Amino acid sequence: MKARRVAIVLAILIVILLSGCGGTQGDTAGAATPPATAPITKTPQASQGKPDKVHVKKFNVDMNNSVSDVTITNSEEVSKLFAMVSGMPQVPKDQICPAIAGAHYELTFLQGEKVVMMATADLSGCGQVRLSAGDKRQPDQAFWRELNQAVASATPQA
Repeated sequence: MKARRVAIVLAILIVILLSGCGGTQGDTAGAATPPATAPITKTPQASQGKPDKVHVKKFNVDMNNSVSDVTITNSEEVSKLFAMVSGMPQVPKDQICPAIAGAHYELTFLQGEKVVMMATADLSGCGQVRLSAGDKRQPDQAFWRELNQAVASATPQA
């Protein structure tokens, strides 16, 4: 009986401790100082040139699993997104993220028809940008805001 009580108390403590690990994107109230991240490194892909457009496929999390497919050609938006993705810090080691589904984006930065850089931006969990198999970056709220605004402005009005 005593062992059962101890197990129940431990289970409750674990639930309480883990419930504070999540949070939502941009939830900074009472947040601790973020863990140190690895230094920013320039990706090999990013050194191939300056893009003049970015093709974006957005995979939504909705009842229809809808997909938005746009090409952003506004040079200011393309340059800003490219700089933001290229300059993101790496994801902290041992980062723990909530199990939250979110939209994800496939970004292909192009110079003419030549691919300059490819990235997958995923809003699930902590929200990460993957440049290659082992290269995961930590975007900030400014990136998500800029990406959504650029996609919205490039989407034809119905």
